[in-house]
Amino acid sequence: MRHNRVFTGILFAAILGFVSPSWASICAVDEYVESNVCTACPGCESGTCFETNVAGDDSSGADTQCDAVPGDVTGGGWASNDIICVAKIVAGLNIEAGSACATFQANADVNCDGQTMSNDIIFIARLVVGLAFDAEKDADGDNVIYDTVNDLGCDNCPDDANPLQRDTDGDGVGDVCQAATDPCDPSPCHVNATCADDGNGAAECSCNDGYTGDGLTNCDAELCDVDQYVQSNACVACDAGSNNESGDDASAGDTQCDAVSCPINSTGIDVVTGCSCDTGYTGTIAADTTDPYYTGSCEADACANGANGEACQNGGTASGTTGSCTCDCTDTGYSGDNCETADACTNGADGNACQNGGTASGTTGNCSCDCAAGYSGDNCETADGCTNGADGNACQNGGTASGTTGNCSCDCAEGYEGDNCETASDCTTGPGGNACGNGGTAIGTTGSCSCDCAEGYSGDNCETATDCTTGSNGEACQNGGNASGTTGNCTCDCPSGYDGANCENDIDECDAGTDNCDINATCTNTTGSWDCDCDTGYSGDGTTCSAITCAADEYVSSNACASCPAGMTNAAGDDASAADTTCDTTTCAADEYVSSNACASCPA
Repeated sequence: MRHNRVFTGILFAAILGFVSPSWASICAVDEYVESNVCTACPGCESGTCFETNVAGDDSSGADTQCDAVPGDVTGGGWASNDIICVAKIVAGLNIEAGSACATFQANADVNCDGQTMSNDIIFIARLVVGLAFDAEKDADGDNVIYDTVNDLGCDNCPDDANPLQRDTDGDGVGDVCQAATDPCDPSPCHVNATCADDGNGAAECSCNDGYTGDGLTNCDAELCDVDQYVQSNACVACDAGSNNESGDDASAGDTQCDAVSCPINSTGIDVVTGCSCDTGYTGTIAADTTDPYYTGSCEADACANGANGEACQNGGTASGTTGSCTCDCTDTGYSGDNCETADACTNGADGNACQNGGTASGTTGNCSCDCAAGYSGDNCETADGCTNGADGNACQNGGTASGTTGNCSCDCAEGYEGDNCETASDCTTGPGGNACGNGGTAIGTTGSCSCDCAEGYSGDNCETATDCTTGSNGEACQNGGNASGTTGNCTCDCPSGYDGANCENDIDECDAGTDNCDINATCTNTTGSWDCDCDTGYSGDGTTCSAITCAADEYVSSNACASCPAGMTNAAGDDASAADTTCDTTTCAADEYVSSNACASCPA
């Protein structure tokens, strides 16, 4: 039937006037069309065709294909080994494991009679010599009794029977061929399903495109997932660069995904058609199937100018990236978006700091220092000569300024002192500028000087000595002495019995030998005078002393007359100034007795 269809197609094309022009190639036997070229069927180039084809395929038309060689049971092309394989199977001989013959062993019934017997060999022999097939063995007309294309086994049913049957009962006719029926009339399937014969005469239900279920009792509309769309009643993944929400109904009409817009800093219709980076940005954008549905980015370029696109001036440098450009004016002395504005000066003209309290003025390129009072120079580094004192106030009372700024002072006129000579000095001389004499002390301040005279002097400058009131050492005269002379030449006139600068010394007349005591007297000094006392054994006023003569019944004891003890006696006349004497024992008279060491008269 296939060859008949090919012939019919060629005849039909010729009738319609579509026969290929004379220059088209017509393929030979055992050739087929592949990409408009006549190509040998498999195996034919080596001399053993595994497949075959009739001549006449038009290479200018659509691709064709070769047909399997009938009866090629071992898959190596028709040769004696096919007969040998079948003979081994029929004879029950061992078949080499893994060989083509072993693979075929399970289906050795090549003539579809249900038996692996000699008639199989006879049938193969008929194929080898090219004898015609029995019509009932190739009921569908495809010239293949073992249809390896569809893997259906023996196809021996008539054309009006089910073409998918095998002869399992061995009667030589397909099992369902005897009573061909339509299991889909009426259809037992769901309203959204399609019914088909399963090859064994039973209905097979399959949900239509766009529906899911068992096909028999349910076929629900299929809802597409996120990033899917409907195409010919099927859910299909969105192309790269596009996306879609879930819920599209595959049983309905076709839908489409939405192309993702070009990302920031790029321009284009969408990611699918292509995006290009904006000016000032560099990178590549490519469509992708996962969120965000593109890869890459457009990164900002490094800035070459300031924020407004204008060049940085006065030594400023561009910094940042596109969209965030600035000019870095650090250490240039300028500011502004493009460093175009000169800054107020912070130093002098030479770039050095203003000194000594000077302040910078002007703007970059025209800087100077405004110097504080008392300083000059480009940077106020030079101190001026002073015109005032240290505190900036004028020098007073004839004082003159000296030094330089920061070290000013006043040289004061004589008699004045202080930072500005504002204070009159204490006097060092008396009136008229003359020194105070004789120990006098200058008092007061300049313009009002006087002399505080030492005691004993007077006058403007203490030049006059006064009468003395004390002795030479300034102390009062003692013991009744009287001061005499004038200051600086004072003395004391001492009374008798005293001497010394201030009559402070009592004269010891006894020691000096100026007393008038008797030789037998003792001189005793007294304040301002002396006393004369007669020695023991003598009597008198001290200036005259006579020896003492003891009376009767006295004796001399330590130069003194002493009474004799009771019961003793002594004659008068002992000299008390001489050596000691003694008394004599008394002898009592008649009619006397001793009583308490004395003679006493006897009682009457």
